[in-house]
Amino acid sequence: MMKKFLKKIKPLIVGDYSPDIAFRYLPVRDILKKDGLTEARILEVGSGDLGITPYIRREVVGLDIAFDRPGPYLKALEYSGSGFPFPDDSFDLVLSVDSLEHVPADQRPKMISEMIRAAAKAVVIVAPCGSNAAASDRELARYYKSIHGKSDKFFDDHIYNGLPEKDDVVKMFEDGAARISKRIAIQTRPLSNIRLRRFYMKCAINPGILPSILYYGFLPLLPLRKRLNFGQCYRRLFYVKIL
Repeated sequence: MMKKFLKKIKPLIVGDYSPDIAFRYLPVRDILKKDGLTEARILEVGSGDLGITPYIRREVVGLDIAFDRPGPYLKALEYSGSGFPFPDDSFDLVLSVDSLEHVPADQRPKMISEMIRAAAKAVVIVAPCGSNAAASDRELARYYKSIHGKSDKFFDDHIYNGLPEKDDVVKMFEDGAARISKRIAIQTRPLSNIRLRRFYMKCAINPGILPSILYYGFLPLLPLRKRLNFGQCYRRLFYVKIL
């Protein structure tokens, strides 16, 4: 009875916000506000059905290999080619959030190069990086299987494709910009303390009532998100300005 009740009222309480998704996207929204890009033409690579749209509430072009039920603000474009179907500088901002790890390692340089080519002002990538993040993914994959009796596609992708190192992503940006003769400035910073994320992800994976309450109990921490990027972190944000 209680489980049914929580399931019914959860959308009313959290709307589009899920802690892990919000911790990924709100730093990107912060950049848009800080750098005057709130009205920018935006392309999101690997957007899924919603992407950043619940957090900015306006039209974004989403590029992905498939969509289920795109949200009202997402202009969905299915595409699986290696080059983007857009001319140079078609968008002010091109972003990708937690998608790079789902791309095979040998295809990542091309993806980043295309993001730079299509962007007139900036590129933002948020992605899990490094050996500690990879170890955390393996632990969560084992936990998921122990709870549900099967593996999870997203963790499988992370493990099979491998997570990039920070320096590898920086080099891909530098090489991609050099190939198309664009000058760039790269800023990068850590996101999501790895221990806190591992705790709330285990709560999200576990279908019990108490773990669900604990997971959504992280929502009040969203205003304090910058203070949670301490110690070893799971993700990195790469903010690349086109000069």
